[in-house]
Amino acid sequence: MVRIGQIGQRIKKWWKITDPVNWLLLVVAVGFCAYPLTDPDFGWQLRSGLDLLKTHQLPQFDPYSHTLPNWHWVNLEWLSEGTIAFIYQHLGAASLIFAFALMAVAMLIIAASWSTGVSLKAKLAVAVLAVLANVGRWGVRLQLITQLGLAIVLWLFSRYRIGAIKHLWWYIPLFWLWANLHGGFFSGLAVLGLLWVVEGIKWLNRPRHRHTVSSRITEPTLQLPQLRHLMVVGLLSGAATLINPYGWRIYEDIYRLFSTSFVLKAIAEWKPFSISESGNYFLWLYFCLLIIAMIFTYRKVEPTRWVVTIFFFIMMITANRNLALFLLISSGFFAEAINGPMKWLTYRLIRLRWLAVAITVGGFYWVTPSILRFTETADDIKTISQIGRYPLSAIEWAKAHPDQIGDRLFNMYGQGGFLLWQLPEKKIFIDGRMSYWQIDNRWVFRDSIAINGAYPGAVQMMEEKYQVDWVLVDPRIKLALELSQRPDWQLVYQDSLAVIYTKK
Repeated sequence: MVRIGQIGQRIKKWWKITDPVNWLLLVVAVGFCAYPLTDPDFGWQLRSGLDLLKTHQLPQFDPYSHTLPNWHWVNLEWLSEGTIAFIYQHLGAASLIFAFALMAVAMLIIAASWSTGVSLKAKLAVAVLAVLANVGRWGVRLQLITQLGLAIVLWLFSRYRIGAIKHLWWYIPLFWLWANLHGGFFSGLAVLGLLWVVEGIKWLNRPRHRHTVSSRITEPTLQLPQLRHLMVVGLLSGAATLINPYGWRIYEDIYRLFSTSFVLKAIAEWKPFSISESGNYFLWLYFCLLIIAMIFTYRKVEPTRWVVTIFFFIMMITANRNLALFLLISSGFFAEAINGPMKWLTYRLIRLRWLAVAITVGGFYWVTPSILRFTETADDIKTISQIGRYPLSAIEWAKAHPDQIGDRLFNMYGQGGFLLWQLPEKKIFIDGRMSYWQIDNRWVFRDSIAINGAYPGAVQMMEEKYQVDWVLVDPRIKLALELSQRPDWQLVYQDSLAVIYTKK
């Protein structure tokens, strides 16, 4: 006969799996991560992926611009582009958006699992806060692949260090796949090296006598065989990244990007982060709650974890786009800090299931209509262009009047991807891939900034160096005003988002 206590344990286990509050937190987190296809890079990534599915070949040279057609394009994201193109083509935009939203929430939950014993409810609650702290920066963005990869690297390491897993050979296929999905794999190798160095220093300074400072370290330390294993796995993981269509050239391409200081200073995402300039009040709330929770709960001595956290913090203040990486590492601290209160809340909700059901029903009633409306408009290109302020009407006019435009376009940097998506029959001047591309005196990114600002001689350079014969730009930039005053250029289209000028 089954005892009453066993029945109670089964009920608690079933409740843990089907806890409606957990599902509500998951839906809220995914809902705030789901964002329209407005990222400036999505257009060229989709175009590249669709061409890959069609031809089953990677182009040796750039096929999309008329400014640098001889550039040897190293496409670090070829596999992820093919994947998003397949999902978009066969399952639709909504499926692609929610797949990336699930990826974002999954990486936060994995990162919040640095320490064992943290409840799922605490991880999900922190995931919701982290998503809100970075709201508007999620969506279908391929850097999420790197963030997920870093979360997996840290999770596997933490499990290996406590003996939950016996080896780290999984790193090798992980880094091989990662190197073909996104160029951020290099940061994963850097974290592996950092972990090895810190654990090595801890091992060299391991306590040989009682009552030493080192003996107060509350996290495990890798032993010498484990350090050797980590080193071998790290070296093999680095070698595995060379198994890609471009070989060692992927490292050359990464070096070119990060050694071009002009690009890192000119593009907003690569500029240093400053919380004082952030208008996201949820980000302020996240940092305040994190600091308060750490002050009242954190009493551990964890050198490895501290060093990794400092590493991600430096990456965050170095570049705006790395904010998600700091949210990733801080989510583990946050989840541990609120784990006790969340367990208490779980216990209370088990006793007051009617309250949990009421909260869940009310939450789903609030969230579900928004998700349904978003799903219906996910692939509506007019909605996407309105949210992203893309010149869809101007593009449609250009398609309808091919005899009134030219062959060599000048476009703005942030609109190149959308043009490749919606105007595939025309080659563009520049898009998000080309910021550091340069052949001889053709550095199109720097030249495009000069042309946008109508610097002295910039329009002449546009005409003579690049033979541009039509321009599609925002009517508010200086170039539009300059062309309106030139007798050799004529305005053929105008609306609130774009103007089209053609060379007479």
